Amino acid sequence: MRLLKRICLGMVGSVLLVGASSVNAQAIAGVDRGPEAPHLLKDQPVEEYRLELIDLAWQAATAYPINPHIKNRGRAEEHVVQGALGINQPHLAWGYAKKVVNWRRGACYAEIAHYLIEQGETEHVEYFLKQAILHSKDAKQGWRHARVKTRVAAARLLVGNEKGAAGLVEDQDFAGQGEQISAKAVSATDEEFIELVAALDKMVKLEGYDEIWAAMQGYAQLYRHHYSNPTRRSLLLKKLRLAWEDMPGIRRLEVMLQFADAALENDDQQAAKTHIDEADEIRQSFRWTIDYDLRLRADIARYRTGVGQSDAVRVLLEESVKLADEKLESLQNFYRADALRPIAEAFAVLGDEEGSLEIYRRVVEVGALNPNIRPRVSDITASCVSMALHDIKPDAELISEIQQIVDGLKK
Repeated sequence: MRLLKRICLGMVGSVLLVGASSVNAQAIAGVDRGPEAPHLLKDQPVEEYRLELIDLAWQAATAYPINPHIKNRGRAEEHVVQGALGINQPHLAWGYAKKVVNWRRGACYAEIAHYLIEQGETEHVEYFLKQAILHSKDAKQGWRHARVKTRVAAARLLVGNEKGAAGLVEDQDFAGQGEQISAKAVSATDEEFIELVAALDKMVKLEGYDEIWAAMQGYAQLYRHHYSNPTRRSLLLKKLRLAWEDMPGIRRLEVMLQFADAALENDDQQAAKTHIDEADEIRQSFRWTIDYDLRLRADIARYRTGVGQSDAVRVLLEESVKLADEKLESLQNFYRADALRPIAEAFAVLGDEEGSLEIYRRVVEVGALNPNIRPRVSDITASCVSMALHDIKPDAELISEIQQIVDGLKK
């Protein structure tokens, strides 16, 4: 770096000697390059087949022609980056992120920063946050840049950089404000806790869908980070139930599972079971289309596995497979793989590799049926990432089928 600075200064001096303007010289010398890029991020040891699946997912994602599929390609590439992070391969994720075709490159950099924070490796976080802002700008649709800035703000708050987070979240971005409150909840003092609750209450009183949903998730994060205080837990549960009165069942269920997450993180099995039971009651009290029905059954199954209710999980998953056999064809074929994949994941969480692999075979098969490139790319990308994340090794026949599908996308 010192050598680079000497070279730059020498160049500036030469420009001055030949009569270049002092303004241009100052511009060259005064460039703010920001934090240095890391030389290497720490990928963790992982089974080779999981890396192979992530690579196949990337091959599939990049099979999209940029014109007219740049949006779909960016979305698929971002999914692969998230998958690489999910198997603790941040350097691999960074390599992919550099190639993402649109504003989602910035979103990927932001997720790498969050991953590093979660791992307690904060040295290079600011580099990735700067890159996130730089590569997410979109003159036509500012919401994209705003979404990434929200993640940047949350990351900076998590590392204690409140000044750097200031002004990044827009006044009407209630989801962003909720995420900021969630980040602040991590280290909130008693006084700050009261202020954060008041801010969420204010959002609820606005009576808008986005505001209430953001507040519900904020309550869940406060519950998580103040779990050791039973009075606060009780208060937050009460506020949640008041807030969600006019919200759809899917949102109630999702946030209740976030409360279950908090209990599980704190090894409070009884509270976790109570929250899971309530979420399951919500599931059973509504009628769902087959895609939602299968996903929510899988969600409940995964959580029940976490509290040791394996017998109940087995029954629920067997019922789900039967339901899929009966009703999956009622969906258009480009929705079927997404509907069935959560069941394969739930079997994996249960520890039933054979059952999971059997469902993944079906997922791959139905995902390849549609002749259009968009569903075929998105389905095989998602399936490869899913198997890698859930540590399900495809047998020789399935990996060969996946390879053939991916190769066919490139033609």
